[in-house]
Amino acid sequence: MLCYVLVAAMLLPLLPCALPLAQAQERGRTILLFGVTDETSSDLPELRKLATDAVQMAVDAVDGLECTEFSRTSPLVRRAVLEGRVLPTQVESGPTSPRDAVAIGQALGVDTVLLTSIQSYRSTTEPRSVEVILSGQAYDVRDNYDEEAGEARREESIAPAYAFGVVGTSRKIPGYEGSDRLLAREALNDAAYRVAKVLNGASISEVAQPKPEPRKENKAVKWLAVAAIVGLLVWAVSSAGDKDDTGPSPDAIAPTPQPLQVVGTNTIVIRWDPPTGTSFEVLRYELQRSVNGGGYAAFGSGGDSAQIAAGTHEYPDFAVSANNTYSYRIRVIYRNSRYSNWVTFNGVSL
Repeated sequence: MLCYVLVAAMLLPLLPCALPLAQAQERGRTILLFGVTDETSSDLPELRKLATDAVQMAVDAVDGLECTEFSRTSPLVRRAVLEGRVLPTQVESGPTSPRDAVAIGQALGVDTVLLTSIQSYRSTTEPRSVEVILSGQAYDVRDNYDEEAGEARREESIAPAYAFGVVGTSRKIPGYEGSDRLLAREALNDAAYRVAKVLNGASISEVAQPKPEPRKENKAVKWLAVAAIVGLLVWAVSSAGDKDDTGPSPDAIAPTPQPLQVVGTNTIVIRWDPPTGTSFEVLRYELQRSVNGGGYAAFGSGGDSAQIAAGTHEYPDFAVSANNTYSYRIRVIYRNSRYSNWVTFNGVSL
């Protein structure tokens, strides 16, 4: 039995599932993201929400950063208002200046506040594509708050720790006739990725580099991880006596797949309904694809289908072609680190 423990102790650092715990313990800067504002004249009313979700997910995925979206209904915000640490007008309308943002950040105990806006939105017709520009500033709360006076520094004295203006683009698709929304989300994800790099201290040249493809798993490490898990399970079972393994929580409910929609000849739109009847808060969705009966894997620009924001309930697959069969499966990841079972969509052939 001791050998299992020793093997697991040596191999546990290699486990992918061990990484989130280690990273959580090393979390550094907490960032409060205020809703992205839309300065454009686009015809997409949900553009602000898409941009806010994209930035929150991209920044939160960076090691050493923990990004939370500001919500006036949050219990912490309500308590700050009741205790007089935040003005009700600041909460209802959101910050109207960096000074207001710093004051709210101080009241909520975060390290940095982030103000972002969509400065440009451009859609081309042939080939179809979308380009967006996100600009903004991040302010360190401690550097911009006067502890002796008990208030944020005056507007002219507040200085950003980071300022950015980044371009995000979708892929270019000849003959595409679907909604701009799908391409806009892809462009915003690309821009948000670059915002996250700025907040992580990347140089201008690094920010301008293409978004990398997801790394392939090292099979040797994967099998070592499996061996470690097996060892741990054997040891746990042998040490547990008559204790039952209750399995996953019944509250980890899966989303509900909707019929796949084929758009034109080169796009499949995947839609689903969010889980209902659960007390858990959705963190993100993970969507995978199988081609012609092969194994399932993430897809999209940079494997983005593995990191779909909680408020999103559809995702386009642009990399499809005739004479192939496509199947998809999805699961939900909750904020308490629980996840649902995979549920599959009925496949389609082109």
